[in-house]
Amino acid sequence: MTETFLDMVYLFSCGARGITPVLSRQIDIISVYRMAVKQGVWQVVFLAIKDLYKNDKIDVDEELFNKWNSSFIYSVGLSCRKNDIMHKTINMLEGKGIKCCILKGESVSRFYSVPACRISSDTDILIDGKNEKRCAKLLSEYGYKVQTRLKGSHHFECEHALGGILEVHVSMYGDITDDICFDRKITYNEGYEQIKTDDDTVLSTLGITDGIIFLMLHFIKHFLSKGAGIRQLNDILLYIEYYYEKIDWQRVNSLMKYLKFEKFIDAVICIGKRYLNFDEALFPNANASDKIIQDILTDMENGGAFGRCEKEREHFYKIYIKERFNRFKSGDYNKYMNKFYRPDIMKKLFPSKNFMAINFKYVEKYPILVPISWVHRYMQNAVKILRKEQSAVQYIRYVDHDYENETEKKRMEIIRELDMV
Repeated sequence: MTETFLDMVYLFSCGARGITPVLSRQIDIISVYRMAVKQGVWQVVFLAIKDLYKNDKIDVDEELFNKWNSSFIYSVGLSCRKNDIMHKTINMLEGKGIKCCILKGESVSRFYSVPACRISSDTDILIDGKNEKRCAKLLSEYGYKVQTRLKGSHHFECEHALGGILEVHVSMYGDITDDICFDRKITYNEGYEQIKTDDDTVLSTLGITDGIIFLMLHFIKHFLSKGAGIRQLNDILLYIEYYYEKIDWQRVNSLMKYLKFEKFIDAVICIGKRYLNFDEALFPNANASDKIIQDILTDMENGGAFGRCEKEREHFYKIYIKERFNRFKSGDYNKYMNKFYRPDIMKKLFPSKNFMAINFKYVEKYPILVPISWVHRYMQNAVKILRKEQSAVQYIRYVDHDYENETEKKRMEIIRELDMV
């Protein structure tokens, strides 16, 4: 974990909470900027930098500051426009009788000092699974490019030219995650809460205890996969701070203990108190070693917001799932995975037009060229197979993955130390 990362985390916490930073030394502001972009929190960090700059407490070139300020205004404006389109989309769906529950995004940005600065890459909503086909049709008519939900997945993705990505969830978790990681013990049975956005749109979100369970497990799921960032961690703690007295802690704690995630949550709380300006009185019994705190933060720094900054993490979830399997399951792991995960051969060979248009843009303009795109894709995959970048076997059955690099080994060491297997 570098000094730059800790500087960025401190400025992020100040921006998120509306606190004026106090610096005891000059910081490498260019490196902080790059780190904040990797973590997807630059706009929140800039709030703190702007405060320092106005009070002559930081050394930033005027031209560079003005460039950052213009970019900040532009990106926040784009996010507000995106939110406006999403609000209209949700109002349209609900007007057609499809109840929508917003997940993350604006349900947590309201806890930030300037909500518009907590910018999400996409918007997630939960609907009743029985409305899936009708919802997809309505969104397509409303101007979205709608992808087909993949086998075993819990959501389908839609894209709007101005509104960006909308993920429509028909359940909270994919089949494998729910079965192996969570032992199908996660239930969300509280009534929805109502929140009001800056433009007075009323949105539904999860009930208070359901909400914190979802945030914790969503963060854990990403951490166990490729990685999770500082913003997701901060979301959890801001939510706890706001709703502490209303959360059913017996329900939360018993679930985390059963799933063997309590040590990780303790570490999250310790990180918040040590580095994110949260009160020391928050969970006074939470305890984690200095080593595990440093290891988690280093993992966050190296991986970026969702672990995408290290390609060596790409297959880590397969390693974890195999290790986790025997906690709640028994029998032959590979047979289980092939039963659950066996690819649909026809869909693998002949994907839909919308799927092909993601990587072959000519399909969108000329749908008649879909068969050509299939051939194009076969050729690309054949090259990857010849280069041993992927295996032909993966198209007919589940392919296991063994440790291949030090990043994978180090991540599993952290997870074992936290007793999350």
